[in-house]
Amino acid sequence: MRGIRVAARAALVVLGSWAVLVVLLVLPGVVFPTGWQWYIYSPASVGLWMLSLPVVPLFACKAASGWINPGRRVVTPHWAAAETPTAVAGKAITTRVEG
Repeated sequence: MRGIRVAARAALVVLGSWAVLVVLLVLPGVVFPTGWQWYIYSPASVGLWMLSLPVVPLFACKAASGWINPGRRVVTPHWAAAETPTAVAGKAITTRVEG
């Protein structure tokens, strides 16, 4: 059940980011005069918009990852569990990070 909820939230974020991209594509055509449509909808700008369709949802999912998967366990990498020196009052001490 949890996996379905995470997948549904991720799909919602992806669809929401696509909706925002479609609005951003259509909005200048409505706001600016018709003589500017060639510049607004040039092949380069439409190509960049099409390139943003698979890229923007990745950043949106990364930004909304706390909402998509709120109860995820934070896994400490193996290198972070090693002894790390810390400076306290001018002296270097060694602390062990528990993971």
